[in-house]
Amino acid sequence: MTPDVESVPGLNDLTRWFGSFPSFHDAEVTWMMLDRSKQSRIAIHAFEETDKVDSRGFGVCTKHAIVTFVLEGIVDATVEGFNRQNVLNGLSFDRTAEGFRLVLEGSHGANATLNAERVQIELQPGIPDDSLYLRFRS
Repeated sequence: MTPDVESVPGLNDLTRWFGSFPSFHDAEVTWMMLDRSKQSRIAIHAFEETDKVDSRGFGVCTKHAIVTFVLEGIVDATVEGFNRQNVLNGLSFDRTAEGFRLVLEGSHGANATLNAERVQIELQPGIPDDSLYLRFRS
């Protein structure tokens, strides 16, 4: 992430929640809605991994949140591999000549590059009701 994106609405809430811009490593894209003339939205279940392990041997994660990138004026988009589990290796977000570029680097499932004129970020603390994370933890 470059300093050029610091004015993006919602970015301060995101960095305040996680302490910095998160890597989105092992985060999961839960849904995407692309619209050629209105807002497009991508929701990602993100969390902070800790070095702790629970009694069942699972890594303990904290600061769960649904991070939604709201894009307007899509210039172009490439989406590949979206399926029932879309785990990210990472995410990058930068300013471009047209506006902004959001790159979802998938490790399993979705890979995407989206360029849009405007972007904002919404943060909702918690775990999505349909999260695969809940299946492994219950």
